[in-house]
Amino acid sequence: MRRRSIVWFRSDLRLHDNQALIEAVRASDEILCLYVFDPRVFQAKTRFGFAKTGKHRARFILESVQALRHSLQEHGADLIVRIGLPENVIFEFANTLKTSWVFCNRERTRDEIMVQDALERNLWSIGQEMRYERGKMLLYTQDLPFPVTHAPDSFAAFKKEVEHFVEIRNPLPVPKICQIRHDIIPGDIPTLSDFNHETDISRYAWEFVGGESEGMRKLGEIAATNGQDHYPSSLDSSRSLSPWISHGCLSPKSIYAALVGHGFLNASNNVIASLLWRDHLRLMGKKYKNRIFQKGGPLGSPKKDDINDLESARPWLQGQTGIDIIDACMSQLTRTGYLAHRGRILVASYLVNDLNVNWQIGAEFFESLLLDYDPCSNYGNWNYIAGVGPDGYKERQLNIDNQQQKLDPDGTYVQRWLPKVMEA
Repeated sequence: MRRRSIVWFRSDLRLHDNQALIEAVRASDEILCLYVFDPRVFQAKTRFGFAKTGKHRARFILESVQALRHSLQEHGADLIVRIGLPENVIFEFANTLKTSWVFCNRERTRDEIMVQDALERNLWSIGQEMRYERGKMLLYTQDLPFPVTHAPDSFAAFKKEVEHFVEIRNPLPVPKICQIRHDIIPGDIPTLSDFNHETDISRYAWEFVGGESEGMRKLGEIAATNGQDHYPSSLDSSRSLSPWISHGCLSPKSIYAALVGHGFLNASNNVIASLLWRDHLRLMGKKYKNRIFQKGGPLGSPKKDDINDLESARPWLQGQTGIDIIDACMSQLTRTGYLAHRGRILVASYLVNDLNVNWQIGAEFFESLLLDYDPCSNYGNWNYIAGVGPDGYKERQLNIDNQQQKLDPDGTYVQRWLPKVMEA
Protein backbone atom coordinates (compact mmCIF):
# COMPACT_ATOMS: atom_id res chain seq x y z
CA MET A 1 0.00 0.00 0.00
CA ARG A 2 1.38 3.38 -1.00
CA ARG A 3 2.14 5.77 1.85
CA ARG A 4 0.21 9.02 1.62
CA SER A 5 0.57 12.32 3.45
CA ILE A 6 -1.02 15.73 3.52
CA VAL A 7 1.14 18.86 3.64
CA TRP A 8 -0.78 21.59 5.43
CA PHE A 9 0.60 24.97 4.34
CA ARG A 10 0.16 27.71 6.91
CA SER A 11 2.57 30.63 7.38
CA ASP A 12 5.12 28.84 5.20
CA LEU A 13 3.93 29.75 1.71
CA ARG A 14 7.01 28.59 -0.18
CA LEU A 15 8.64 25.52 -1.71
CA HIS A 16 12.27 26.35 -0.89
CA ASP A 17 13.60 25.51 2.58
CA ASN A 18 10.27 24.06 3.67
CA GLN A 19 11.01 21.32 6.18
CA ALA A 20 7.41 20.10 6.40
CA LEU A 21 7.33 19.59 2.64
CA ILE A 22 10.77 17.93 2.62
CA GLU A 23 9.87 15.48 5.40
CA ALA A 24 6.52 14.64 3.82
CA VAL A 25 8.24 13.78 0.53
CA ARG A 26 10.83 11.67 2.35
CA ALA A 27 8.24 9.71 4.33
CA SER A 28 5.61 9.28 1.64
CA ASP A 29 5.08 7.92 -1.83
CA GLU A 30 2.42 10.53 -2.56
CA ILE A 31 1.42 13.82 -0.98
CA LEU A 32 -1.47 16.27 -1.16
CA CYS A 33 -0.75 19.99 -0.69
CA LEU A 34 -3.51 21.89 1.09
CA TYR A 35 -4.24 25.43 2.27
CA VAL A 36 -7.32 26.31 4.33
CA PHE A 37 -8.66 29.84 4.78
CA ASP A 38 -9.95 29.84 8.36
CA PRO A 39 -12.95 32.18 8.92
CA ARG A 40 -11.77 32.67 12.51
CA VAL A 41 -8.70 34.36 11.06
CA PHE A 42 -10.10 36.07 7.97
CA GLN A 43 -13.59 37.12 9.10
CA ALA A 44 -13.48 37.44 12.89
CA LYS A 45 -12.92 40.45 15.15
CA THR A 46 -10.37 41.05 17.89
CA ARG A 47 -11.43 41.69 21.48
CA PHE A 48 -11.51 45.45 20.85
CA GLY A 49 -13.50 45.05 17.64
CA PHE A 50 -10.86 45.30 14.90
CA ALA A 51 -10.83 42.90 11.95
CA LYS A 52 -8.36 40.14 12.81
CA THR A 53 -7.02 40.24 9.26
CA GLY A 54 -7.36 43.60 7.56
CA LYS A 55 -7.63 44.15 3.83
CA HIS A 56 -3.93 44.77 3.17
CA ARG A 57 -2.71 41.57 4.80
CA ALA A 58 -5.61 39.60 3.33
CA ARG A 59 -4.58 40.81 -0.12
CA PHE A 60 -0.95 39.85 0.48
CA ILE A 61 -1.91 36.35 1.67
CA LEU A 62 -4.23 35.81 -1.30
CA GLU A 63 -1.39 36.75 -3.65
CA SER A 64 1.00 34.45 -1.79
CA VAL A 65 -1.37 31.48 -1.94
CA GLN A 66 -1.91 32.07 -5.65
CA ALA A 67 1.86 32.19 -6.18
CA LEU A 68 2.30 28.97 -4.19
CA ARG A 69 -0.29 27.22 -6.35
CA HIS A 70 1.53 28.39 -9.48
CA SER A 71 4.88 27.12 -8.14
CA LEU A 72 3.40 23.73 -7.30
CA GLN A 73 1.87 23.48 -10.76
CA GLU A 74 5.28 24.15 -12.26
CA HIS A 75 6.51 21.14 -10.26
CA GLY A 76 3.73 18.87 -11.52
CA ALA A 77 1.48 19.20 -8.47
CA ASP A 78 -1.28 21.54 -7.31
CA LEU A 79 -2.56 23.30 -4.22
CA ILE A 80 -5.97 22.32 -2.91
CA VAL A 81 -7.69 25.38 -1.44
CA ARG A 82 -10.70 25.43 0.86
CA ILE A 83 -12.51 27.82 3.21
CA GLY A 84 -13.42 26.34 6.59
CA LEU A 85 -12.08 25.13 9.91
CA PRO A 86 -8.73 23.42 9.28
CA GLU A 87 -9.30 20.80 11.97
CA ASN A 88 -12.44 19.67 10.10
CA VAL A 89 -11.42 20.23 6.47
CA ILE A 90 -8.04 18.51 6.77
CA PHE A 91 -9.53 15.68 8.82
CA GLU A 92 -12.06 14.96 6.06
CA PHE A 93 -9.31 14.80 3.43
CA ALA A 94 -7.19 12.57 5.66
CA ASN A 95 -10.11 10.23 6.30
CA THR A 96 -11.17 10.05 2.64
CA LEU A 97 -7.68 9.60 1.19
CA LYS A 98 -6.54 7.19 3.92
CA THR A 99 -3.35 9.11 4.55
CA SER A 100 -0.90 8.24 7.31
CA TRP A 101 0.30 11.68 8.39
CA VAL A 102 -0.38 15.39 8.18
CA PHE A 103 2.84 17.41 8.00
CA CYS A 104 2.98 21.07 8.96
CA ASN A 105 5.34 23.65 10.39
CA ARG A 106 4.51 24.08 14.07
CA GLU A 107 3.08 27.35 15.35
CA ARG A 108 3.68 28.43 18.93
CA THR A 109 0.95 30.86 19.93
CA ARG A 110 -2.53 30.57 21.42
CA ASP A 111 -4.95 30.53 18.48
CA GLU A 112 -2.68 28.50 16.22
CA ILE A 113 -2.01 25.91 18.94
CA MET A 114 -5.75 25.51 19.50
CA VAL A 115 -6.23 24.54 15.84
CA GLN A 116 -3.20 22.23 15.82
CA ASP A 117 -4.43 20.41 18.91
CA ALA A 118 -7.98 20.04 17.59
CA LEU A 119 -6.73 18.57 14.31
CA GLU A 120 -4.36 16.24 16.13
CA ARG A 121 -7.21 14.89 18.28
CA ASN A 122 -9.33 14.30 15.18
CA LEU A 123 -6.51 12.45 13.44
CA TRP A 124 -5.88 10.22 16.45
CA SER A 125 -9.50 9.07 16.24
CA ILE A 126 -8.73 7.43 12.87
CA GLY A 127 -5.23 6.26 13.69
CA GLN A 128 -3.34 9.04 11.89
CA GLU A 129 -0.68 11.40 13.20
CA MET A 130 0.50 14.99 13.01
CA ARG A 131 4.15 15.46 12.12
CA TYR A 132 5.41 18.85 13.25
CA GLU A 133 8.43 20.50 11.65
CA ARG A 134 10.09 23.85 12.16
CA GLY A 135 10.98 26.66 9.82
CA LYS A 136 10.05 30.01 11.33
CA MET A 137 13.40 30.91 12.89
CA LEU A 138 16.92 31.59 11.68
CA LEU A 139 18.25 29.43 14.51
CA TYR A 140 17.13 25.92 15.45
CA THR A 141 16.13 25.61 19.09
CA GLN A 142 18.11 22.37 19.46
CA ASP A 143 21.25 24.24 18.36
CA LEU A 144 20.94 26.89 21.08
CA PRO A 145 23.31 26.80 24.07
CA PHE A 146 20.33 26.94 26.46
CA PRO A 147 16.84 25.39 26.72
CA VAL A 148 13.92 27.59 25.68
CA THR A 149 12.83 27.89 29.31
CA HIS A 150 16.18 29.52 30.10
CA ALA A 151 16.41 31.76 27.03
CA PRO A 152 17.85 35.17 28.04
CA ASP A 153 15.13 37.77 28.60
CA SER A 154 17.47 40.50 27.35
CA PHE A 155 18.06 40.68 23.61
CA ALA A 156 21.62 41.89 24.19
CA ALA A 157 22.37 38.80 26.29
CA PHE A 158 20.69 36.53 23.74
CA LYS A 159 22.63 38.04 20.85
CA LYS A 160 25.90 37.73 22.74
CA GLU A 161 25.30 34.03 23.41
CA VAL A 162 24.33 33.03 19.88
CA GLU A 163 25.84 35.28 17.21
CA HIS A 164 29.35 33.80 17.25
CA PHE A 165 28.60 30.36 18.64
CA VAL A 166 25.52 28.95 16.89
CA GLU A 167 26.01 27.77 13.33
CA ILE A 168 23.32 28.74 10.83
CA ARG A 169 22.09 25.71 8.93
CA ASN A 170 21.89 25.72 5.15
CA PRO A 171 18.48 26.16 3.52
CA LEU A 172 16.83 23.03 2.14
CA PRO A 173 16.28 22.51 -1.60
CA VAL A 174 12.91 22.16 -3.30
CA PRO A 175 12.06 18.44 -3.32
CA LYS A 176 10.64 16.39 -6.17
CA ILE A 177 6.91 16.18 -5.49
CA CYS A 178 4.75 13.17 -6.33
CA GLN A 179 1.14 14.19 -5.87
CA ILE A 180 -1.65 11.83 -4.84
CA ARG A 181 -3.67 10.83 -7.88
CA HIS A 182 -7.14 12.18 -7.29
CA ASP A 183 -10.16 13.80 -8.87
CA ILE A 184 -10.47 16.46 -6.17
CA ILE A 185 -11.51 19.90 -7.38
CA PRO A 186 -8.56 22.21 -6.56
CA GLY A 187 -10.88 24.97 -5.39
CA ASP A 188 -10.94 28.66 -6.18
CA ILE A 189 -8.76 31.05 -4.26
CA PRO A 190 -11.16 33.49 -2.58
CA THR A 191 -11.25 37.20 -3.25
CA LEU A 192 -11.15 40.14 -0.89
CA SER A 193 -14.90 40.55 -1.25
CA ASP A 194 -15.37 36.99 0.02
CA PHE A 195 -13.92 38.25 3.30
CA ASN A 196 -16.03 41.43 3.24
CA HIS A 197 -13.11 43.68 2.30
CA GLU A 198 -13.27 46.41 -0.30
CA THR A 199 -11.50 45.38 -3.48
CA ASP A 200 -10.33 48.83 -4.53
CA ILE A 201 -6.98 49.07 -2.74
CA SER A 202 -4.71 51.83 -3.97
CA ARG A 203 -1.17 50.64 -4.70
CA TYR A 204 1.92 52.73 -4.21
CA ALA A 205 4.91 52.18 -6.48
CA TRP A 206 6.81 50.32 -3.76
CA GLU A 207 3.89 48.37 -2.31
CA PHE A 208 4.60 44.78 -1.35
CA VAL A 209 3.34 41.96 -3.55
CA GLY A 210 2.83 38.53 -2.03
CA GLY A 211 4.52 35.33 -3.15
CA GLU A 212 7.76 33.39 -3.04
CA SER A 213 9.15 34.64 -6.35
CA GLU A 214 8.43 38.26 -5.48
CA GLY A 215 10.11 37.76 -2.11
CA MET A 216 13.16 36.25 -3.81
CA ARG A 217 13.34 39.23 -6.15
CA LYS A 218 13.25 41.65 -3.23
CA LEU A 219 15.85 39.58 -1.38
CA GLY A 220 18.18 39.93 -4.36
CA GLU A 221 17.83 43.70 -4.19
CA ILE A 222 18.53 43.78 -0.46
CA ALA A 223 21.50 41.42 -0.69
CA ALA A 224 23.05 43.58 -3.41
CA THR A 225 23.18 46.51 -0.96
CA ASN A 226 24.69 44.46 1.92
CA GLY A 227 21.30 44.57 3.61
CA GLN A 228 22.11 47.93 5.12
CA ASP A 229 18.88 49.50 3.87
CA HIS A 230 16.77 46.97 5.75
CA TYR A 231 15.16 48.63 8.78
CA PRO A 232 17.18 51.84 8.30
CA SER A 233 16.80 54.97 10.38
CA SER A 234 14.14 56.19 7.98
CA LEU A 235 10.38 56.24 8.34
CA ASP A 236 9.56 55.76 4.69
CA SER A 237 11.63 52.75 3.69
CA SER A 238 10.05 50.00 1.63
CA ARG A 239 13.20 47.89 1.68
CA SER A 240 11.89 45.45 4.25
CA LEU A 241 11.58 41.70 3.83
CA SER A 242 9.27 41.33 6.81
CA PRO A 243 5.98 40.62 4.97
CA TRP A 244 7.56 37.72 3.07
CA ILE A 245 9.19 36.41 6.23
CA SER A 246 6.00 36.60 8.30
CA HIS A 247 3.97 34.60 5.78
CA GLY A 248 6.78 32.21 5.01
CA CYS A 249 7.35 33.26 1.39
CA LEU A 250 11.00 33.60 2.42
CA SER A 251 12.78 31.59 5.09
CA PRO A 252 15.25 33.26 7.47
CA LYS A 253 17.92 30.74 6.47
CA SER A 254 17.54 31.59 2.78
CA ILE A 255 17.98 35.27 3.59
CA TYR A 256 21.11 34.55 5.59
CA ALA A 257 22.47 32.34 2.79
CA ALA A 258 21.84 35.07 0.21
CA LEU A 259 23.86 37.57 2.24
CA VAL A 260 26.68 35.08 2.69
CA GLY A 261 26.58 34.40 -1.04
CA HIS A 262 27.13 38.09 -1.70
CA GLY A 263 30.06 38.14 0.71
CA PHE A 264 28.21 40.14 3.35
CA LEU A 265 28.52 38.47 6.73
CA ASN A 266 28.65 41.18 9.34
CA ALA A 267 27.06 41.10 12.78
CA SER A 268 26.09 44.74 12.34
CA ASN A 269 24.19 43.94 9.17
CA ASN A 270 20.65 45.22 9.56
CA VAL A 271 19.05 42.11 8.08
CA ILE A 272 20.94 39.72 10.36
CA ALA A 273 20.18 41.87 13.39
CA SER A 274 16.46 41.97 12.55
CA LEU A 275 16.35 38.18 12.10
CA LEU A 276 17.99 37.65 15.48
CA TRP A 277 15.57 40.11 17.09
CA ARG A 278 12.68 38.20 15.52
CA ASP A 279 14.08 34.90 16.82
CA HIS A 280 14.38 36.38 20.30
CA LEU A 281 10.75 37.51 20.30
CA ARG A 282 9.66 34.07 19.14
CA LEU A 283 11.64 32.46 21.95
CA MET A 284 9.96 34.82 24.42
CA GLY A 285 6.61 33.69 23.00
CA LYS A 286 7.60 30.06 23.53
CA LYS A 287 8.94 30.77 27.02
CA TYR A 288 6.10 32.91 28.35
CA LYS A 289 3.26 31.53 26.20
CA ASN A 290 -0.08 33.37 26.59
CA ARG A 291 1.41 35.95 28.94
CA ILE A 292 2.72 37.94 25.96
CA PHE A 293 -0.94 38.73 25.13
CA GLN A 294 -1.97 39.65 28.67
CA LYS A 295 -2.03 43.20 29.97
CA GLY A 296 0.73 42.56 32.50
CA GLY A 297 2.98 40.95 29.90
CA PRO A 298 5.44 38.13 30.59
CA LEU A 299 6.24 39.34 34.11
CA GLY A 300 2.63 40.08 35.09
CA SER A 301 3.14 43.75 35.95
CA PRO A 302 0.38 45.84 34.30
CA LYS A 303 0.10 49.61 34.59
CA LYS A 304 -2.68 50.34 37.06
CA ASP A 305 -3.74 53.79 35.83
CA ASP A 306 -3.89 53.37 32.04
CA ILE A 307 -7.05 53.98 30.03
CA ASN A 308 -8.87 50.96 28.69
CA ASP A 309 -11.42 52.42 26.27
CA LEU A 310 -11.39 52.93 22.52
CA GLU A 311 -12.70 56.49 22.72
CA SER A 312 -9.47 57.69 24.32
CA ALA A 313 -7.50 55.95 21.56
CA ARG A 314 -9.70 57.29 18.75
CA PRO A 315 -7.47 60.24 17.71
CA TRP A 316 -4.49 57.86 17.51
CA LEU A 317 -6.45 55.21 15.61
CA GLN A 318 -7.68 57.76 13.09
CA GLY A 319 -4.39 59.63 12.76
CA GLN A 320 -5.89 62.82 14.18
CA THR A 321 -3.75 63.51 17.22
CA GLY A 322 -2.55 66.87 15.92
CA ILE A 323 1.06 65.66 16.11
CA ASP A 324 2.22 65.67 12.49
CA ILE A 325 4.75 62.85 12.67
CA ILE A 326 2.34 60.57 14.58
CA ASP A 327 -0.54 61.28 12.22
CA ALA A 328 1.67 60.75 9.16
CA CYS A 329 2.79 57.36 10.50
CA MET A 330 -0.78 56.30 11.21
CA SER A 331 -1.83 57.50 7.77
CA GLN A 332 0.80 55.34 6.11
CA LEU A 333 -0.15 52.35 8.25
CA THR A 334 -3.87 52.53 7.54
CA ARG A 335 -3.44 53.28 3.83
CA THR A 336 -0.80 50.64 3.06
CA GLY A 337 -0.58 48.13 5.91
CA TYR A 338 3.09 48.95 6.35
CA LEU A 339 5.10 51.13 8.70
CA ALA A 340 8.85 51.04 9.19
CA HIS A 341 10.12 49.71 12.51
CA ARG A 342 11.09 53.18 13.75
CA GLY A 343 7.60 54.44 13.00
CA ARG A 344 5.99 51.58 14.91
CA ILE A 345 8.09 52.27 17.97
CA LEU A 346 7.27 55.98 17.75
CA VAL A 347 3.48 55.65 17.53
CA ALA A 348 3.42 52.87 20.13
CA SER A 349 5.34 55.02 22.59
CA TYR A 350 2.94 57.92 21.98
CA LEU A 351 -0.16 55.78 22.59
CA VAL A 352 1.18 54.14 25.74
CA ASN A 353 3.14 56.96 27.34
CA ASP A 354 1.63 60.23 26.07
CA LEU A 355 -2.03 59.14 25.83
CA ASN A 356 -1.73 56.57 28.65
CA VAL A 357 -3.88 54.07 26.73
CA ASN A 358 -3.79 50.30 27.32
CA TRP A 359 -1.11 48.90 25.00
CA GLN A 360 -3.36 45.98 24.02
CA ILE A 361 -5.56 48.34 21.99
CA GLY A 362 -2.55 49.35 19.92
CA ALA A 363 -1.34 45.76 19.58
CA GLU A 364 -4.72 44.59 18.29
CA PHE A 365 -4.91 47.51 15.86
CA PHE A 366 -1.50 46.56 14.50
CA GLU A 367 -2.60 42.92 14.36
CA SER A 368 -5.47 43.97 12.12
CA LEU A 369 -3.56 46.24 9.77
CA LEU A 370 0.02 45.05 9.43
CA LEU A 371 1.05 43.23 6.27
CA ASP A 372 3.78 41.48 8.24
CA TYR A 373 1.80 40.63 11.37
CA ASP A 374 3.34 37.84 13.40
CA PRO A 375 1.97 37.17 16.91
CA CYS A 376 5.31 36.92 18.72
CA SER A 377 6.88 39.86 16.90
CA ASN A 378 3.89 42.17 17.24
CA TYR A 379 2.96 41.47 20.84
CA GLY A 380 6.59 41.10 21.87
CA ASN A 381 7.43 44.57 20.56
CA TRP A 382 4.39 46.05 22.29
CA ASN A 383 5.41 44.32 25.54
CA TYR A 384 8.76 46.11 25.40
CA ILE A 385 7.34 49.54 24.55
CA ALA A 386 4.66 49.25 27.25
CA GLY A 387 7.27 48.37 29.88
CA VAL A 388 5.80 44.91 30.53
CA GLY A 389 8.46 42.99 28.60
CA PRO A 390 10.52 40.17 30.09
CA ASP A 391 13.63 42.31 30.52
CA GLY A 392 11.89 44.28 33.26
CA TYR A 393 12.81 47.66 31.74
CA LYS A 394 9.93 50.03 32.53
CA GLU A 395 10.60 53.35 30.84
CA ARG A 396 10.69 53.54 27.04
CA GLN A 397 9.08 56.90 26.40
CA LEU A 398 10.32 58.74 23.33
CA ASN A 399 10.49 62.51 22.93
CA ILE A 400 8.22 63.05 19.94
CA ASP A 401 9.67 66.44 18.93
CA ASN A 402 13.22 65.10 19.01
CA GLN A 403 12.20 62.06 17.01
CA GLN A 404 10.51 64.18 14.35
CA GLN A 405 13.65 66.30 13.97
CA LYS A 406 15.82 63.21 13.79
CA LEU A 407 13.71 61.10 11.44
CA ASP A 408 12.03 63.72 9.25
CA PRO A 409 14.06 66.94 9.52
CA ASP A 410 12.89 68.42 6.22
CA GLY A 411 9.28 67.27 6.53
CA THR A 412 9.43 65.01 3.47
CA TYR A 413 7.73 62.11 5.20
CA VAL A 414 4.94 64.25 6.68
CA GLN A 415 4.43 65.94 3.32
CA ARG A 416 3.97 62.57 1.63
CA TRP A 417 1.45 61.18 4.09
CA LEU A 418 -0.21 64.39 5.33
CA PRO A 419 -0.11 66.66 2.28
CA LYS A 420 -2.98 68.85 3.51
CA VAL A 421 -1.05 69.69 6.68
CA MET A 422 1.97 70.82 4.69
CA GLU A 423 -0.17 72.85 2.28
CA ALA A 424 -1.77 74.64 5.23
